[in-house]
Amino acid sequence: MFRTFLLIAIVFSLVSPGCEKDTKSPPPSSQASPEEPAAPTADTPLPIVQDGLWGYIDADANVAIRPQYQRAERFSEDFAAVQSKGLWGVIDATGRMVISPQFEAVDRDGFSAGRLSVMLNGKWGLIDTAGQTVLPMTYATPLRFHENLAAFRDQDQFGFLDAAGQVVIAPQYTFAGRFSEGLAAVMTQGKRIGRRVSGGQWGYIDKSGKSVIEPQFQAAGAFSEGLAWVQLSEPTSQRDAENPPAICGYIDTRGQTVIRSKEYQAGREFSENRAAVRLSYTGLWGYIDRAGTMVIGAEFDQANDFHEGLAAVLTFPDTGDGGVKWGYIDAEGETVIPPKFDRADDFRRGFAAVWVDDKLGYIDREGRFLFPPAK
Repeated sequence: MFRTFLLIAIVFSLVSPGCEKDTKSPPPSSQASPEEPAAPTADTPLPIVQDGLWGYIDADANVAIRPQYQRAERFSEDFAAVQSKGLWGVIDATGRMVISPQFEAVDRDGFSAGRLSVMLNGKWGLIDTAGQTVLPMTYATPLRFHENLAAFRDQDQFGFLDAAGQVVIAPQYTFAGRFSEGLAAVMTQGKRIGRRVSGGQWGYIDKSGKSVIEPQFQAAGAFSEGLAWVQLSEPTSQRDAENPPAICGYIDTRGQTVIRSKEYQAGREFSENRAAVRLSYTGLWGYIDRAGTMVIGAEFDQANDFHEGLAAVLTFPDTGDGGVKWGYIDAEGETVIPPKFDRADDFRRGFAAVWVDDKLGYIDREGRFLFPPAK
């Protein structure tokens, strides 16, 4: 029955910089033959579209909420945003409309800390799960909570507020990242030209706004598994002091450089004891461990973080068909699911969303389709 549905992928958290952590891969999924569809393990409804209308199915591919909406987002904190007659509202897992459609747009990340960022008259604000306004619609961008704090912009300065809408760190930064492991990267003394920010240096603050790692980096990522990717600059002579060569690596929560290399052009967060890094001289991605050792060779055009023992990578298929495709590797760099997808999301709860010829489906850890690609 579910072959008639176009399944819309769950929006999985993506990336930032990468880190590694010594964990074992989760056990393999059921041993059903490749011809038999394996049952998904998600315990929340999945968005689908049928005849142009959106609804939800359950883990057994049965219709849980009949298709009736213009659009439907993923569930988060037991609620999902849906669009009807051009406006957005919120439903619960039974399909009951708990907040009537009235907003021009909603944050696709959904609820966080019991709050949802919504738009009215071109401005963003916050509502709670009852639809009550927590912050009026006066902000230029959505407010997204991480560790119960959200960065917000006031004029040309960034600060942080809590889930009650109270400002806990006054606007004073040129730019601000998200809180992770109790710290957030912030830029000071940068210059804003339109939407671009140049100059300035990045450091880290704690949730009280105290500077924990002094501004000194050209770029800085979020902490994950105790490490954060940063870009330093190191003049080699007075002549090139104005344009020093980039040196990238990872620091710990004390600001101490743990990994440092001129070969890295970019890096992602550590995840499951691996971090994806891009080499400056090839532009290709590989993976390092916490010692900075390249444990998976740099041979990928793109590389995602590891989730549930697997990482999506973009590379050339062995079939010789030409072009690059997405597949999945394990923590040793071995290909587990051959590259054959046009797009691929991270694994969550034992399955991942993939696209083939603009058709969306879900696969299990062995690469078997839980739901065949459909459009």
